Amino acid sequence: MIKGAINKIINENNPQIAQRSSEIDLMYFDKIISSNYTTYILRIHEYTEEEPYFLYFVITQDETDEKAGYSKYIPDGTVVFIDAEHYNGKIQLLDIDEVVKADTDFSNGQPMERSAVSVVVTEECENQIKIIPHNCGLEGNHAPGVACDDRVVRSYYEIVVTTFCHNNYSYVSVAVPESFMDISNHHGGGATPPACTPAAFEASLSARQLLWWNNPQNADTVTQIMNLLIAGNCSVENKTLAIEMVEASCISGFKLNIEKSVKSPINIDDSEIDTTTVEGKKFKCIYEKLTNSPQFKRLFLDVFGDNSKRNVKFKIEDLPGNNNGGVVGNTSIVGFNPNNNLIKIDSDMLFNGTNFQVAQIILHEIIHAFLNVKLADPQIGITIPTLNNTDFAGTVNAYYNGFLGDQDQHDFIYEYLLPSIKTVFSESNLATPQDIIVGNGLIITIPPNSDDPAVESWDWNLYFENISLNGLQNCNFFKTEIADGTTIVDPLKHYRFLEYNSFGRNWFSRICN
Repeated sequence: MIKGAINKIINENNPQIAQRSSEIDLMYFDKIISSNYTTYILRIHEYTEEEPYFLYFVITQDETDEKAGYSKYIPDGTVVFIDAEHYNGKIQLLDIDEVVKADTDFSNGQPMERSAVSVVVTEECENQIKIIPHNCGLEGNHAPGVACDDRVVRSYYEIVVTTFCHNNYSYVSVAVPESFMDISNHHGGGATPPACTPAAFEASLSARQLLWWNNPQNADTVTQIMNLLIAGNCSVENKTLAIEMVEASCISGFKLNIEKSVKSPINIDDSEIDTTTVEGKKFKCIYEKLTNSPQFKRLFLDVFGDNSKRNVKFKIEDLPGNNNGGVVGNTSIVGFNPNNNLIKIDSDMLFNGTNFQVAQIILHEIIHAFLNVKLADPQIGITIPTLNNTDFAGTVNAYYNGFLGDQDQHDFIYEYLLPSIKTVFSESNLATPQDIIVGNGLIITIPPNSDDPAVESWDWNLYFENISLNGLQNCNFFKTEIADGTTIVDPLKHYRFLEYNSFGRNWFSRICN
């Protein structure tokens, strides 16, 4: 089918190629699939002593455009095939009329410094064209487009075109020349150096990471990572962060949301959250509000003194609980790597719970995911199946039960966890204007239904603290300091916990916007 399409294009659109192609074997053609385009390559001239060069006719297709042109390889000496890893000679890019658009010298597979970037001026725009070889590494020597053994990776030359027009720019990265046609119509806003390109970033990736990067199924995430790099002008910090995102994608297999991951204490995959549903829209809205909090991004650093990111995939499912209690969040390890976690949020809670309730569950489950890694430490010896069956309180009990030396659960909760979560709540704008009006008018009676209760005005800090304690009732510290079932240890703390959670559950907004 491809051969027929190529022959049709050749015969209908370019008699020159048709005449030349009658003298060669048309069976040689190749197909390269990249992130967002497909390239078809047809060899139309073999190297000979009389005409010492290789010439390829190239078609590049994406969702909207089909482009064509030539790539010409002029080696310094007699060769049988093009060796991308050790190539010495010249590469030329030609448009459909065989006019040279770029000319780059190569030495041992690398573009020469002085001619690595060719400049082509078209009207009021300037195209900078750079050619970068992608080699098979240790697998062997191969011509561009030829598979390296039986692997997906192919040796090829990448053409990167950066177009500058009226202080605007765009980059175009293709496996073969896209400078052949109308490159000037790709210009867009913001100035960035030519080095901030996919090809320049790829040079920093390992072979395993390149496999992921060049997989068409990952095109959307790759685009997000490039947007991250360009937004930061490919700074060292952004480049390091981008490499971390690629690595996290490789080891987890998750489809990460890069923008949200950058603003989060975790790398988040929300690809299975259906935002056309009420529950999905609410999850998205509340999570975005959490990312508005600088403390949210620092959560692991401030709570655990460790800023290592875990990879988390979120799903919405019907769990046994609801907004009045029961299991409304669940965290489990994916496979046998505790760095990869699946968090399930109850659909009933998302539908009927307040914005604060949902946010608190998300925060607790994220911390649960972090503790899974800690509990998988060999010195603790908890198995993966056990981890998958522990709730948040059980995880806290297991980890803060002598494994951290002199830091006990009380210290963890009151000195690290609660202050951090309270700050996240205060920075996230979860309270609607109506919530603030209602909350400021509430009166707390302690104990409730008493003939002579103490009366307190609503205190938002106490509300943030007590909603943060939700889910920790089975922790050792809660049982010994607040209440153990019906046994009340500290009446003031106990009744505040009950009343603030009850008032918040009954009075605050369930709609996030």
